[in-house]
Amino acid sequence: MSKSRQPGAGFIKVIEYIEDAMDPAKNIKTFPFRRQGDTTASRDPEYPPTRKTLGTEISKAIPGNWAAAPDTPAGKPLHRGANANEAENRAIFSKHKFWSDHGTPEEVFWQDSRGTNYCKYYEYESKFKDNYTGVYDCDEYPYASTKEGAAKDKMNYSVRGVDLHQNRSHGGYLGTFYSEYRLTPDEVGDNVEDSPFRMMIVP
Repeated sequence: MSKSRQPGAGFIKVIEYIEDAMDPAKNIKTFPFRRQGDTTASRDPEYPPTRKTLGTEISKAIPGNWAAAPDTPAGKPLHRGANANEAENRAIFSKHKFWSDHGTPEEVFWQDSRGTNYCKYYEYESKFKDNYTGVYDCDEYPYASTKEGAAKDKMNYSVRGVDLHQNRSHGGYLGTFYSEYRLTPDEVGDNVEDSPFRMMIVP
């Protein structure tokens, strides 16, 4: 993806976010924070890792980076997942009840709804307090449409509120990319090597 040429220039905020997520030096500051001891088995979606900086944050091992060495976690490819993978990935950070430290005690349990997501917890004051709809989308990386999404390892992923229109535009081009390179969903679930790909970000 190019940050200066179309179509990439039309969703620059999404590209910048993916760039941060793929960079171990930067993704240590992306939400949700990863800390020693957080594992897939222990993570309860109803209790997001605290948004407070504790000084124990560690980098995430997020795959899909073309620029990283292929024998490193960051250099491993992404794989197009089955339709069920997308639902499982999104269920980790959205559309479910979870506890929050925002507001009064009566407001801290966020209700189960389509609009509930971790982005609103982590970026409430900066983006979502007065703009619940029509401005920001909660975007995730690795993509929910991949086998390496949030459900694969619930701490080695990132979410960020990004411009809604840019996010929808990027999603359309991602679908085109899948189609052009015949990266079809692996509905069987036993042959993921049919659809490996990595992300390259250029100026």
